[in-house]
Amino acid sequence: MPKLACKDCRERKLKCIVLNRANDCERCAQRGLRCSLNTTRQESRAFSVPGGGDIRAAQSAHTQTPAHHFGYNRDMGSSGTRTFAPLGQNSALDVGYGTSAELLREGELTQTLLVLYFDNFSDIHFLFEQTMMLRHYALGLVPRVVLLSMMALGVRYSHAPFREPEMRAHWGEPLINEARQLLQSEFDELSLPIIQAYILQATYHLTFGGARRGRMYLDSARSLLSLLKLHKSLETDENDPLQAEMARRLVATLAVMDHIFLPFSGYERSSICIHPLPRLLNQEEFNALRSRSHFSPRSHSAPNIKQELLDLSAIYHDVCAAYKVNNVESTGARLRAWLTALPPESRYTDASFSIHSEDFTLRPFIFLHVLYHHAWQVILIDHLEWTTRVLGGGSPQLSSEVLELYAHADSIAALTQRLWNDAHFDLHNSCFGLAVIMTQCTLLHRLLSSSDPTERASARHKMRCFRDCIIRVKLHCRLFNWVFHQSEWLLRVCGQDRFWEDEMWPNFMHDQLMTLGTRFERLDLQTAGRRSYLESMADAQSYSDHLENSIPRILRDDVL
Repeated sequence: MPKLACKDCRERKLKCIVLNRANDCERCAQRGLRCSLNTTRQESRAFSVPGGGDIRAAQSAHTQTPAHHFGYNRDMGSSGTRTFAPLGQNSALDVGYGTSAELLREGELTQTLLVLYFDNFSDIHFLFEQTMMLRHYALGLVPRVVLLSMMALGVRYSHAPFREPEMRAHWGEPLINEARQLLQSEFDELSLPIIQAYILQATYHLTFGGARRGRMYLDSARSLLSLLKLHKSLETDENDPLQAEMARRLVATLAVMDHIFLPFSGYERSSICIHPLPRLLNQEEFNALRSRSHFSPRSHSAPNIKQELLDLSAIYHDVCAAYKVNNVESTGARLRAWLTALPPESRYTDASFSIHSEDFTLRPFIFLHVLYHHAWQVILIDHLEWTTRVLGGGSPQLSSEVLELYAHADSIAALTQRLWNDAHFDLHNSCFGLAVIMTQCTLLHRLLSSSDPTERASARHKMRCFRDCIIRVKLHCRLFNWVFHQSEWLLRVCGQDRFWEDEMWPNFMHDQLMTLGTRFERLDLQTAGRRSYLESMADAQSYSDHLENSIPRILRDDVL
């Protein structure tokens, strides 16, 4: 370290570039920090605070947070107390300009990104336990390839100003690319961290980059898992119960992601099957095991959402496989049996919603029930009739299957709205995107087939709520650019007069529902999701509304 270095750069072991001793160094100038090398600044060594004492002593009573993390300007008020004025919204956030190595030096920022990962991916990921992971991070025990991959997933949900032009290139790519380079040198190493890294990379590319790469990484993880024979030896190897449970959770995460991975994308699944599925501990059992307190194996006093989600995802995969061969009716009995066997504490009620909200398990709990209703959507979706008899403005007699499909769409809408209204976050995995598209189609059918003004207003309100949800989510998830464009053009086309009489409409409908996320990685960020063949059905008014970015006609109160 050169002798000419400011205190801030020296503490962080960074190169301090100084062009003029009368000015701040480059790093402090960019971040709005007070540089110790600036000889023109006059600062007394101690300032009094109200009530007496030294300001440094007063500050030590509070949690010490790096000022550059929040972008505070350290100016002194006329009263002698130090004031912290923001330089601007996130103006000094390192994540937009720093390299991966610089980000890792910012301990609080790294920890924040890890917490954001757990907050936003707990519905499909349970290969880590948050308390253990944060402790291992503090001790320096987390492999770098895993740490960078988790940070890349978490950074999308931070308050970094990604919509600013200079930030556009940094949406986690430097972090995920460095993790990918580390993975290249160890891609064939048979170890749990490498399998974890493959799962994290698959999630990143599916959500933010491309489905093909996501499928490739997921298959690589399954291959390594098969070579380790981990999923076949979990019940017999109990020398380290905690490590065995974490291995079971790793296998379960891989199984869930494989089961819900874009079921209609046309990608061939690997011949390696994860069977039998592992049996996971509930959170109370896991906490007792981790703290080495009195542990009663396989008690069922607490809900086990992870296990229920694992079992339901396997049924959902079989439902989608049966749909491809037109044999979905046989899978309905399995869904009914699963719901009957669901413990009372895992059912959707106001009490269970409050409990999971307090336990910070609301995201997987809500996704569990969304997945259940979505599985029924796959079974019943072909019962919708897009004909003049049904949509022509009368009051047709609808079959019991269509009415049941309407009920499942209402349930998904209610779950999504309550999650946002009460907890202020949205689901955003790829399976939820497919559920949103199917629900929008079902609500469209209900809006067009009903003659009851109250029922129409209710359907229109739910469709607007879904549109708002997609707009919120696509700010973080590139996949939902595709979902938004699919939904938006569907709504615009369905606002036209007698659109269902077009002979190509059945083909468009099937493509609209079943090809989510299969080609979006080939397109750039601005055009991801463009569907030219669906747009070909749009009339001049629909194109005009699209260019003006106005709300689709079908969602306006003056239509119908």
